[in-house]
Amino acid sequence: MDEEYYSKPDDCLQLNRLLYKNLGNSIYIYGSLSNPLINGKFIFKDDNVTSNHRDYYTIRDGLCFYGKYNEDAFLRVEIGDPHNRKAPFGEKLAALSEVYGALYEKFGNPLVFYTVKDDDEGRLSLQWCFKDKELNLEKFDFDMYFDDAEIERVIPVYGTDKDEKYGLPSELVELVDDDFRKFKKIPKEKVKSLNN
Repeated sequence: MDEEYYSKPDDCLQLNRLLYKNLGNSIYIYGSLSNPLINGKFIFKDDNVTSNHRDYYTIRDGLCFYGKYNEDAFLRVEIGDPHNRKAPFGEKLAALSEVYGALYEKFGNPLVFYTVKDDDEGRLSLQWCFKDKELNLEKFDFDMYFDDAEIERVIPVYGTDKDEKYGLPSELVELVDDDFRKFKKIPKEKVKSLNN
């Protein structure tokens, strides 16, 4: 029988700290510190906002952010539609790219990118597994259900390189669209070096 692992409040608190350290005012986490589930909003950086203060309307319009973390077993982060609108796929992918970038130094590449069917928020998910990676990858490939939801799309990214231009695992570059490019700020020196 497979051993089950659950997200832990203390681990989620450590994840919150890492996200705030690396994303600053782009991430807004709310909820109980004793909760093994992270809920919050992702807001794209605005060069005109110099403090960590965000008003209610800016936060309300931010993309939904979710996380689960057990340092011995797994990490999952998800970006979904705000409650007041449907966000373009590329906007959510650009936000996921920012979160991935904030986590990459500590965790490296995730095991898989996936989506689930009939998800009202259209969430895009990245899942890291810290043990039995090959076995977990097989489960994603062959199991139709995960966390009581039917998997719609799975892209394995374990073992691939990080694409420096788009800030994504290289396997996900094929998903980049015009909406992604509109929201993702690509440093000018990266664009210059890639064009040479």
